Amino acid sequence: MCCGPAPATRGSVWSALLGIAVLVFILQNLELVTVNVFAWDWNLPIGVLVLLSVIAGALFTALIGGYRILQLRHAAKKAR
Repeated sequence: MCCGPAPATRGSVWSALLGIAVLVFILQNLELVTVNVFAWDWNLPIGVLVLLSVIAGALFTALIGGYRILQLRHAAKKAR
C-alpha cells in the first residue's frame, strides 16, 4: 500500500495561518528598540521582542501548570 502526502487537517491549516500572521507582524514591526535586562543590553526589532515575550510567557505558564498537575496527581494518589 503506497500512500501519497497526508491531507491537510484543520489543525495544520490553522497553524499555517497563525505562522503567516506572526511573520507578517514581525515584518511590519522592524524598528529597533533597546532592551535592558539586568546587566545585558540588546537591540531587537519590536516584532521579535514581542514574539520572544509570548514564547517566554507560554513556557512559564506551561511549567507552572505542569507543576500544579503533578501536585494534584500526587494528592489524588495519597487520598486513595
